[in-house]
Amino acid sequence: MNNRNVDFSIPKWNQLPDVDLYIDQVLSIVNQSLPYYTNNNEHVVLTKTMINNYVKARIVPPPIKKKYSKSSIAYLFVISTLKPLFNVTEIAELIRLTLESHELSSSYDEYCSFLDTAIYQINNGEAIHRGNDSDGVINAMEDAAIAVVCQINLRNRLNKKQENS
Repeated sequence: MNNRNVDFSIPKWNQLPDVDLYIDQVLSIVNQSLPYYTNNNEHVVLTKTMINNYVKARIVPPPIKKKYSKSSIAYLFVISTLKPLFNVTEIAELIRLTLESHELSSSYDEYCSFLDTAIYQINNGEAIHRGNDSDGVINAMEDAAIAVVCQINLRNRLNKKQENS
């Protein structure tokens, strides 16, 4: 992880596959993109059971002919990044509120941008500050992204302390 505190990025909407994928392919993409949540070199952020549970709970669109769409993959990235901090009900509500007034592709990219900005600010020793958007849902997404990055930063610092002890 270089000398930086937080070093990751989730793919933007236009970087997600345009073809539908089988569950094993989805797991590979998500788990390889989010190594910062791993423990003891286990690169498992998301499992088949978790995906099935999110589909049953109607948080993620169901697969069609056992294949998951670009939309489903976007949902899974958002859920996977938020899951260590929020319960599934809270995540589902944030997604629902966001999609009531915003398109999935643009709100997903906005969330990615919020993550990237917070990572940049932490890695450069800047105070984390929010944008000036008057949209309450967008502010909630930004707050969630900032919380994710702060939690990862803290976890990384604690892990480095333990390694140096």
